[in-house]
Amino acid sequence: MATVLAHDIVHFLGLSGHPALPRVLRATSREWERTIRWLDHSGLALYFLERVQTEGATSCIPADMLRELEERHNNNEQRVERLKAIFASINDGFDRDGVRFAVLKGFSLTPEYCANPCTRAQSDLDYLIARDSSAAAENALIDQGFVLKKRQGEERSFWIPGPEPTDAVQQYSPNGPWMVELHLSTWDQSLWRIPLKIPEPSFTDLRTHRWSGLEFPCLPKTLAFVGQILHCFKHLLDGWIRLSWLFEIACFLQDQGDDTLLWREFDHIVTAEPLVGELVAAITCLAVDLFEPAVPRSLQKCIQDLQPIARVWLEEYAPDWLFEKLPRYEICFFSRSKLSMFLGELYCAPQAEHGSHDFGFLFPFRGMKRQVQKRHAQTSAMHAIAHQTRWLTLHSIYHAGATLRYIWELPRWRHRMQLLRAHGEVRNTSNSSS
Repeated sequence: MATVLAHDIVHFLGLSGHPALPRVLRATSREWERTIRWLDHSGLALYFLERVQTEGATSCIPADMLRELEERHNNNEQRVERLKAIFASINDGFDRDGVRFAVLKGFSLTPEYCANPCTRAQSDLDYLIARDSSAAAENALIDQGFVLKKRQGEERSFWIPGPEPTDAVQQYSPNGPWMVELHLSTWDQSLWRIPLKIPEPSFTDLRTHRWSGLEFPCLPKTLAFVGQILHCFKHLLDGWIRLSWLFEIACFLQDQGDDTLLWREFDHIVTAEPLVGELVAAITCLAVDLFEPAVPRSLQKCIQDLQPIARVWLEEYAPDWLFEKLPRYEICFFSRSKLSMFLGELYCAPQAEHGSHDFGFLFPFRGMKRQVQKRHAQTSAMHAIAHQTRWLTLHSIYHAGATLRYIWELPRWRHRMQLLRAHGEVRNTSNSSS
């Protein structure tokens, strides 16, 4: 579990105008050491540093911790410059080869979600690719030295082969690894059991985004916002969400709440596919509870229409689930991470490759086996057995404990479902039986 200090830091980052840090002056060095690791894994480290500097509160942080945060920021500035050059090169290659594409996440989030990209830990460059441009896009990346790393559903992941990161602090390194991900759809129903029908963008009607001397195509604001929500919900189904993603969504709501055209278009999407409204409401509730942005009227209505059983999860499970220890598998007993399955099962269809209540999610033996084999390939023979044993032990403890926590909580959750269903307050939003 994160320390109380982590909760105070999230409160300090809130958008409702109360930047007090009540526990900082009483925090011990040991608390700060644990919390700075949590800041790295939550993605909030550099956002926190920026807020501390803006509020003139650097004296509240131990000098050595402040130096560590500043070093992370300096490294990340160099990383952003390097990623920017790679990003520009890939975009030019796509343009030369006639690839129809739109940039997702990453640099397209500035400034609506993130005013300064140097405060954001970025590991991927994501693109939505027109289906008839898929082969050309892959060839363009191969021509620039990228290698296909993973093909899963409608997603292709490329990288420049190198060592995998072993510590969260490496996410700021200018020499750290990165991925290029090509997506053929905004929502891959072959991977996720939620049968969403959302409009696929027209590649002739994209928005031109300008940032730091670059111009590149992006999705219209409304579809990009829905995409950010779905990105968070996919990770919720996998048992975790980076708090920085929720912070960025909160910043977007705070900044774009008066954009009447955006929210009118959002209303059209929700009218055509009410399930989008449910998922947006769930993720928005998480962002609002943590960071307290102003909520546009359209989202207020979605939140009001959220089914009661989803509210139960958000109120009773989400507060502790969001602050689970990170990384989850480092001596983590009885983790709450798999309790997200309760929320996921409200919306998921029963059969798919991945999902919230699959046996494979509770006991991911195949995935653990692949990870062990990959780590063996990247480790010298002398240390391979020790590394594999430690990795496998930690992950086995985590998965066993998280599964026991899920089984322990399941009867209480089912009982709540039965009570609400008896009063007609559980809607059939999927084909799953709960």
